[in-house]
Amino acid sequence: MERYDGRVCPILSLGWTLNYEVFFYLLFAGVLYLRRGTGIVVLGLGMGGLVLAGKLFNIPTVALRFWTSDIILEFLIGVGIAIYYVRQKSIRTRWIPFWAANLAAVLIAGAVGSLNADVEVVPRFIERSLPSALVVLAFVALLSPAHGASLPQWTYALGNSSYALYLSHRFPLRIMTLAWGYFLSYDSSMGIPFMIVAFVVCIGVGHAVHVWLEIPLLHWINALARLRFGLRRGSPLAVGANGK
Repeated sequence: MERYDGRVCPILSLGWTLNYEVFFYLLFAGVLYLRRGTGIVVLGLGMGGLVLAGKLFNIPTVALRFWTSDIILEFLIGVGIAIYYVRQKSIRTRWIPFWAANLAAVLIAGAVGSLNADVEVVPRFIERSLPSALVVLAFVALLSPAHGASLPQWTYALGNSSYALYLSHRFPLRIMTLAWGYFLSYDSSMGIPFMIVAFVVCIGVGHAVHVWLEIPLLHWINALARLRFGLRRGSPLAVGANGK
């Protein structure tokens, strides 16, 4: 829905990303039956065409205007990073983290410099999407098997609960804000302690939501899908949390 300030988002405003994700999954599913290379090209041309249409035409429909935003190009960047990750053994990766991190730093510096501008100095894709993608690429390359690097297991648990954290963090953060002001103070010297405590609390609540709500819901939905459609455990439509 379109709100009074022009923003397009659902009732829980944090869920606006879900609209883009489900839209991408729908498009991605449509090319799964093509050969990998052909599917990627078709997906890229299709999503690029949607963004171009959104720029060239004044689309009156709120949903279509939302789905033709250039933010959907970030999904294509994700596809590119995934291709790199799969094929990294055949790609020289030694300098990718260095150059990706440096280029990201330059773009972020430029973006920060344009924050106070009254008009858009550079497109959002260059100002935000590209630096974010380069940071991700740098970490993916740095943690690739080619570099012999790995992460501790607890980081994977946090990664699995990251979307539950995203959707739930506003609630504990709001409660913390009210409680902090009541029992302590909003003095500027308390800014860093509040940030640290809020960081830990939100992560803890997000992980609890993932373990006690998200995973059981996924298992329940998968059980219904297997019962209704006769799907076997492990099939694409019957995969639970963490691929199980």
